[in-house]
Amino acid sequence: MDPRDGERRYIGQSIQSLGVRLGGHRKHPSARVGPWLAELQGEGLLPRIEVVRDQVPCGELSVAEREEITLALAQGKKLFNVLNTAEAVRGTGPGVAEQGRALR
Repeated sequence: MDPRDGERRYIGQSIQSLGVRLGGHRKHPSARVGPWLAELQGEGLLPRIEVVRDQVPCGELSVAEREEITLALAQGKKLFNVLNTAEAVRGTGPGVAEQGRALR
């Protein structure tokens, strides 16, 4: 989440702790997330991470991720990890397969 406005900027899945997942994003940011992280760092800020859905069975993580991405896009949210809603619904495209997930 963007600490400046509280808006969610990335939705994903992880079986790791939130701290480990966020650390991975910060250490190895994707091409879309990297510039945003650099912008935040330039302002002395860090992104926030939160659980959107908890206790999702591992076999259902991808479906839950796509549902949350599709919902956010339908609400007009601007996410760094998805190009468009069609990709989110199909579960394809660089955003859906990218590293780092906020769902758990």
